[in-house]
Amino acid sequence: MTKEERVDICARVRQKASEAVTKILTKSHNPNEAHVAAELWKEVGKNAELYERGWYDPPPGGAAALFAPHDSLGRLLFDSLRKKEFWPSAEHTLNSDAVGFVYLSPVHKETGIIGDFAITVYTGTDPHIKGHIQRCLHITEKVAAYAEMGMELREIHAYAQRLLRDEKLSNKRTLTYTDMTGTNIGHTIPWTYEDHSLPETAIVQSRDFDALKNLISAKRVNLNSEERFRIPETIAFTVELRLEDAEDPGLPNAYYHLIVSFSKGKKKVFSNFNDVFVGMEIEGYLMSTF
Repeated sequence: MTKEERVDICARVRQKASEAVTKILTKSHNPNEAHVAAELWKEVGKNAELYERGWYDPPPGGAAALFAPHDSLGRLLFDSLRKKEFWPSAEHTLNSDAVGFVYLSPVHKETGIIGDFAITVYTGTDPHIKGHIQRCLHITEKVAAYAEMGMELREIHAYAQRLLRDEKLSNKRTLTYTDMTGTNIGHTIPWTYEDHSLPETAIVQSRDFDALKNLISAKRVNLNSEERFRIPETIAFTVELRLEDAEDPGLPNAYYHLIVSFSKGKKKVFSNFNDVFVGMEIEGYLMSTF
């Protein structure tokens, strides 16, 4: 299987994740976090190509959902989803006035390719929250649009930080246990730019999910301030910014997760957000460029 075919698999896995989120968020009335996380994997599990759990675990099962009322947004101020206090709970619901964040980390069985998906939604009427969320989406998309073949990953990180300074936004709360350089804004997707080694092939084929999820985590190259890895002609990587307003703590931590791909030099960016926005009838103010 070629690297280009594995990039295509990444895009397909991402699309399946988006379809699951769209279905669960649009068919449920005031769902709680635990219900959404469980239903997402039931939906993903209907696809025989994918595991019924995600690689980013904990949170349990590799899915997260955080919901908070518009006037008390502390629930969304997570630094790491791995912390138990931010695992999905039945106590918090996505009602018409809440801000919600959903994330899942599906894995393709045959290749171990991932297609993570994360989105922030808000169906309420507060114009400040709507404007902030819209701005965070557009800045994340600007960073994804900036990336070009041949760039070092640290160049993309530096560009993102310049944008955030200009917009008085911050991603300083973001923590990644596998990256000691400070915050990062994404990571490569293993095996979209290099072949599996023989030991890696053995792990993928064994269907030992715990071994596979640990391998995926370790194989990633992070988009941070020091990484000199250059974008090759074929690759997929994430651009994911968890953003807060540095001057207004009353606004939510907004998180959007994009996948940037190059296939023999041809670039595509995947958001897969608009079906969710349309399904939740918030496309009036929130639409993705991609």
